[in-house]
Amino acid sequence: MMQFKVLAAILMILGLFILFRVDAVQFIGLLLKPWNKKRKTKERIDRIVGKTPSRLRQMFNNSQDMLESADMGDLRKYQLGAVLLAVAGVLIGTAMNNILAAIVLALGMVMYMMWCYGTAIMS
Repeated sequence: MMQFKVLAAILMILGLFILFRVDAVQFIGLLLKPWNKKRKTKERIDRIVGKTPSRLRQMFNNSQDMLESADMGDLRKYQLGAVLLAVAGVLIGTAMNNILAAIVLALGMVMYMMWCYGTAIMS
């Protein structure tokens, strides 16, 4: 019964996004704006000091550059796909009334999307 309530809530939220013609990516970006401001300030300070970015940030920047040079779009599309697949995994797990399966399916689907993203970069 709970999975129907969760599904109904997600569908109502999705309906509100469609009704008010709000882009989900822009909405999430608006929510994360304070953290992005802190991150950009830290990056600017690190760049002025001459500190190299972390290995993960370097990989992210390289991936973003590759996507832009190959004209394959923005990294946000892949991130949104990963989030949608994770939500699908959670819904499937809750439909089976198994929280462990929900977690495993969500993580597996996110990893699948990141694998697809990696193969898109390599091709």
